[in-house]
Amino acid sequence: MSKTRCLELKDPILNGRMIAIDPTSGTLDRSTGEASVAGWALFEEGQLHSSGVIAIPFAKRKEDRYRSLLTILQTEFDDTYDALAMEDIPLARRRGNFNTSQTLIQVCGVYIAGLSGELVELNSHTWQAVARRIGGWVKGDESDAQYIGLAAIAFARGYDQKMSEKKKTEFTGELVNDYNAWNLPGITEHWRLTDD
Repeated sequence: MSKTRCLELKDPILNGRMIAIDPTSGTLDRSTGEASVAGWALFEEGQLHSSGVIAIPFAKRKEDRYRSLLTILQTEFDDTYDALAMEDIPLARRRGNFNTSQTLIQVCGVYIAGLSGELVELNSHTWQAVARRIGGWVKGDESDAQYIGLAAIAFARGYDQKMSEKKKTEFTGELVNDYNAWNLPGITEHWRLTDD
């Protein structure tokens, strides 16, 4: 479970360098015709340091995309990370219209092999629930990576989904305050932390 794993990795997540990844295999988006990109976010001692996307050169064969991705990870992300937070891609179809491709599950191994750090995987429903509570989250590759990292930080600090609604709000407010809203305008606006 992601909460337990985050507590086990409390020191690397809160006091070390953590990279958070919203994974993709670089396949073509059917609606745009463009290759999908992976989001990444780097945290140092719990503070958001930088973030962006990884563009994987498109190739029809997945093994070629995987190898390109591995090269990118080993050259552009060759720093040492204490923790690696990733969205946990489920193996089976869930209720609703969610369907996981085998390719996406496979490529997660490339991210894990290509990046250093203790692995923590966060279920999409879990980190998105935390993202909505923190506020300011807008779905997108870079934003998703940022909020995967923020959810890992919240769980490492003791956030629990079993808390009462009041306690969740108090806890999240303290977390946002302690980290100065990670200097993300959406969170600042959500919590009305501006001087206006």
